[in-house]
Amino acid sequence: MKQMIFALFLCFFLCSCLNEGTDTGDPGLTNGGQPIQADPSTGNAVETIVVNFCKLMKTCEAVDPGSCQMQLLNQSNIDTELGLGANDYPTLNDISMALDNGAINVNATGLSQCLSAIDGLDCNSPGVPAAYDAGAGNPYQGVAAAIPTACTSVF
Repeated sequence: MKQMIFALFLCFFLCSCLNEGTDTGDPGLTNGGQPIQADPSTGNAVETIVVNFCKLMKTCEAVDPGSCQMQLLNQSNIDTELGLGANDYPTLNDISMALDNGAINVNATGLSQCLSAIDGLDCNSPGVPAAYDAGAGNPYQGVAAAIPTACTSVF
């Protein structure tokens, strides 16, 4: 029940951020058209990584950013890519909840390097073309292979 409430809260939070809009008209951006950047002390590192990666997916695959974010938060194969042990947390949403609960902490330098590396990806970067498959049962199953190695020190 707590996970459902958290997921609804997270959805509301992300949707309200996306509906705010920007001067550029891109709903996946704020701050004058720059990618949303997390303050590691706020516990939003996972959400920020997801938002920035979904911005890339929107550019490369024309996916809906809100749908991308919700589906990525439910992905179960992204953990060691962020510096966690395999299967320590079932989903990115669980990692986010662990941050909120203080069970894990963000490495601010690692987060900054990860966000910069995601920003440096383009549609032809290794792993990115296979990160989204609209015809698959889990269209974002390939995202783990596209997460830059710089992200392994986020946690």
